[in-house]
Amino acid sequence: MADLSTTGHEQAGAIELGALDLYDAHGLFLSRITLEGGRHMLALDLRTILPLLIASSCTAVILRHHHPSGNAAPSPADITTTRRFANLLQLLDIRLHDHLIEASRDQFSFRAEGLI
Repeated sequence: MADLSTTGHEQAGAIELGALDLYDAHGLFLSRITLEGGRHMLALDLRTILPLLIASSCTAVILRHHHPSGNAAPSPADITTTRRFANLLQLLDIRLHDHLIEASRDQFSFRAEGLI
Protein backbone atom coordinates (compact mmCIF):
# COMPACT_ATOMS: atom_id res chain seq x y z
CA MET A 1 0.00 0.00 0.00
CA ALA A 2 1.18 3.53 -0.74
CA ASP A 3 2.31 5.93 1.97
CA LEU A 4 -1.15 7.41 2.32
CA SER A 5 -0.19 10.15 4.74
CA THR A 6 2.02 11.76 2.11
CA THR A 7 -0.02 10.88 -0.97
CA GLY A 8 -3.27 12.16 0.49
CA HIS A 9 -1.86 15.46 1.63
CA GLU A 10 -0.25 16.18 -1.73
CA GLN A 11 -3.22 15.11 -3.85
CA ALA A 12 -6.05 16.34 -1.68
CA GLY A 13 -4.54 19.63 -0.55
CA ALA A 14 -4.66 21.31 2.83
CA ILE A 15 -7.72 21.06 5.06
CA GLU A 16 -9.58 23.89 6.74
CA LEU A 17 -10.89 22.25 9.94
CA GLY A 18 -11.17 18.50 9.51
CA ALA A 19 -11.61 15.84 6.87
CA LEU A 20 -11.70 12.16 6.07
CA ASP A 21 -9.63 11.33 3.01
CA LEU A 22 -10.79 8.14 1.27
CA TYR A 23 -8.41 5.77 -0.57
CA ASP A 24 -8.89 2.65 -2.66
CA ALA A 25 -7.06 -0.67 -2.22
CA HIS A 26 -4.12 0.63 -4.27
CA GLY A 27 -3.61 3.71 -2.09
CA LEU A 28 -5.10 6.09 -4.64
CA PHE A 29 -7.00 9.09 -3.34
CA LEU A 30 -10.74 8.80 -4.08
CA SER A 31 -12.43 11.70 -2.34
CA ARG A 32 -12.70 13.80 0.79
CA ILE A 33 -15.47 14.11 3.35
CA THR A 34 -15.32 17.49 5.08
CA LEU A 35 -16.04 17.35 8.80
CA GLU A 36 -18.04 19.97 10.66
CA GLY A 37 -17.07 21.48 13.95
CA GLY A 38 -16.04 24.52 15.89
CA ARG A 39 -12.81 25.93 17.21
CA HIS A 40 -12.64 23.44 20.09
CA MET A 41 -14.43 20.37 18.73
CA LEU A 42 -14.71 18.40 15.50
CA ALA A 43 -17.83 16.31 14.95
CA LEU A 44 -17.64 12.78 13.56
CA ASP A 45 -21.32 12.52 12.65
CA LEU A 46 -21.57 8.79 12.00
CA ARG A 47 -25.10 9.05 10.58
CA THR A 48 -23.69 11.20 7.80
CA ILE A 49 -20.27 9.59 7.41
CA LEU A 50 -21.12 5.87 7.43
CA PRO A 51 -23.43 5.89 4.37
CA LEU A 52 -20.75 7.78 2.42
CA LEU A 53 -18.09 5.27 3.42
CA ILE A 54 -20.30 2.30 2.57
CA ALA A 55 -21.22 3.78 -0.82
CA SER A 56 -17.59 4.44 -1.72
CA SER A 57 -15.06 1.83 -2.79
CA CYS A 58 -12.61 2.96 -0.13
CA THR A 59 -10.58 0.47 1.84
CA ALA A 60 -8.62 2.99 3.91
CA VAL A 61 -9.17 6.44 5.37
CA ILE A 62 -7.02 9.11 6.93
CA LEU A 63 -8.67 11.32 9.52
CA ARG A 64 -7.19 14.82 9.57
CA HIS A 65 -7.93 17.78 11.76
CA HIS A 66 -6.38 21.02 12.94
CA HIS A 67 -5.52 22.15 16.43
CA PRO A 68 -5.81 25.94 16.15
CA SER A 69 -3.85 26.27 19.41
CA GLY A 70 -0.68 25.42 17.49
CA ASN A 71 -0.04 22.35 19.68
CA ALA A 72 -0.41 19.14 17.64
CA ALA A 73 -0.41 16.82 20.69
CA PRO A 74 -3.63 14.78 20.88
CA SER A 75 -6.08 15.34 23.70
CA PRO A 76 -7.45 12.38 25.68
CA ALA A 77 -10.70 12.83 23.69
CA ASP A 78 -8.72 12.67 20.41
CA ILE A 79 -7.17 9.36 21.48
CA THR A 80 -10.45 7.80 22.66
CA THR A 81 -12.40 8.91 19.60
CA THR A 82 -9.68 7.68 17.24
CA ARG A 83 -9.64 4.21 18.78
CA ARG A 84 -13.43 3.94 18.71
CA PHE A 85 -13.56 5.15 15.10
CA ALA A 86 -10.85 2.66 14.07
CA ASN A 87 -12.82 -0.19 15.68
CA LEU A 88 -16.00 0.88 13.90
CA LEU A 89 -14.23 1.09 10.53
CA GLN A 90 -12.83 -2.40 11.08
CA LEU A 91 -16.40 -3.73 11.06
CA LEU A 92 -16.76 -2.27 7.54
CA ASP A 93 -13.42 -3.72 6.36
CA ILE A 94 -12.01 -0.20 6.15
CA ARG A 95 -8.64 0.58 7.69
CA LEU A 96 -7.95 3.79 9.57
CA HIS A 97 -4.53 4.32 8.05
CA ASP A 98 -3.75 7.32 10.21
CA HIS A 99 -5.16 10.19 12.20
CA LEU A 100 -3.14 13.32 11.59
CA ILE A 101 -3.41 16.37 13.81
CA GLU A 102 -2.05 19.43 12.09
CA ALA A 103 -0.99 22.57 13.92
CA SER A 104 0.72 25.72 12.70
CA ARG A 105 4.21 24.21 12.32
CA ASP A 106 3.74 20.72 13.69
CA GLN A 107 1.96 17.49 12.85
CA PHE A 108 1.11 14.48 15.02
CA SER A 109 0.63 11.04 13.48
CA PHE A 110 -1.26 8.45 15.52
CA ARG A 111 0.28 5.68 13.39
CA ALA A 112 3.86 6.93 13.79
CA GLU A 113 3.35 7.18 17.55
CA GLY A 114 1.89 3.65 17.77
CA LEU A 115 -1.57 4.80 18.88
CA ILE A 116 -3.37 2.92 16.08
